[in-house]
Amino acid sequence: MSFVAGSCDVAVIGAGHAGIEAALAAARLGLHTILFTINLDAVGNMPCNPAIGGTGKGHLVREIDALGGEMGVAADASCIQYRMLNRGKGPAVHSLRAQADRQRYKMYMKRTLEQQEHLELKQAQIVDIQVENGHVRGVVTQLGTSYAARAVVVATGTYLDSTVITGESVVSSGPDGMHASIGLADRLRQLGLSLRRFKTGTPPRVNRRSIDFSKMEPLALGEEPAWVAEQRKKDFQAFAIQRKDPWTPDEDARLKMLLQQHRYGYAELSDMLRRSAGAIQRRCNDLGLKERPVKADNHGSSAAWTQTDFDVLADGIRKGNSYTAIGKALGKSEKAVRGKVYFVYLTENQDKVRAMLKDQPWGYGAPDPTVKQAVHLSRTRTETVQTLEMLCSVLRKRINDIDDNPYWQRLMCANWDEIKGCDRCENCDECTEFRRIPPQHCARCGRSFIERKENTFCPTCRLARKKKAQRHWCRVNGAQTRP
Repeated sequence: MSFVAGSCDVAVIGAGHAGIEAALAAARLGLHTILFTINLDAVGNMPCNPAIGGTGKGHLVREIDALGGEMGVAADASCIQYRMLNRGKGPAVHSLRAQADRQRYKMYMKRTLEQQEHLELKQAQIVDIQVENGHVRGVVTQLGTSYAARAVVVATGTYLDSTVITGESVVSSGPDGMHASIGLADRLRQLGLSLRRFKTGTPPRVNRRSIDFSKMEPLALGEEPAWVAEQRKKDFQAFAIQRKDPWTPDEDARLKMLLQQHRYGYAELSDMLRRSAGAIQRRCNDLGLKERPVKADNHGSSAAWTQTDFDVLADGIRKGNSYTAIGKALGKSEKAVRGKVYFVYLTENQDKVRAMLKDQPWGYGAPDPTVKQAVHLSRTRTETVQTLEMLCSVLRKRINDIDDNPYWQRLMCANWDEIKGCDRCENCDECTEFRRIPPQHCARCGRSFIERKENTFCPTCRLARKKKAQRHWCRVNGAQTRP
């Protein structure tokens, strides 16, 4: 038995992000709207990730904000942290992300819905949509209560016929232990609407670079992409000498015999013993052997890097070969190859080097080193002296730019008083009690700044928060400008 409990112009099912925006948009157009939710305490709930914004979602939030939506305003009101993503890339992919307080976000959205004119918020589970001659007439709750409606918006999200899968256990439930909307799903199928299931969980993930494909049987997981076969060959070469089994007496005896000949270096011994160069060095130390592998000639004409060597190095990095394989192709040690890569690109990460190198010759896209890095990478006394002279000139220019005032250190010395001046010395250049003002970090943007007083936000963020408060005051009081 059912009875008509009321009527409306628009009935919205679900009080998530989409349902809230749909209900507010309809009510602000002057339409009598009823928003139905399974639980009033779950209005605007964010069960997965309380983050608003990001690379894709951030554009959507800005579009909602431009159309008069409430999501962006609620995010600002309940924000814990702001962060600009993709700073290491171009400005086209920079995206702002706000980490919101879940409870404050729900309270703000619920209060906004309750105070909105032409909008009613009701706790009920909708199980049926009444249709007559192909037109929507209303909705029916689980308790048999019906509401007449001219239009119905279904914004159930992941609750519609949802299941929670944990291992081999499959339970009919929604996020955060809420009830799944089962009856409504069956009714939508009766009306001829097709339903699709979207998986919102996160499966276990493995970094591809951490897998040794040489130990995986071909086609063990089904059809393989074309790159798997090539990667398997590379892993055979890269991991062939990375053994975990202990050294045997026969291997120890052979190592001693080879070392006594004084003819083999680490590379040759690694190929003959099938052990890495590091493993051979550690074994020599453990056994206390006086004989050591022959050192490579790093100063002769044969050790010099030619343009062909650089071409082979660049090609190997583009193909994703390991440094061990590249060293074998060049006839050089892995350490020498890594050092040469770091000397040019300031990193040994092949992904970063590949992104900078692209399809250009070796050295393309190399970043300019900082003064500290230049000093560290200097190989001769002359280069070090030149770098230090450059550093001195930069510091001298910075001091001149600050001011010619003999008390220039007042900008960074904690002993300076804006009224009394410095009570520790008369000449800052001769001061021995200089105390640097510790840097502070903005809680909003994370930028470091130096100020004498302790502040939570940097000057830029303080100004932005002030203007935001002014706009909020104008919006609440209906004024154009703040008095």
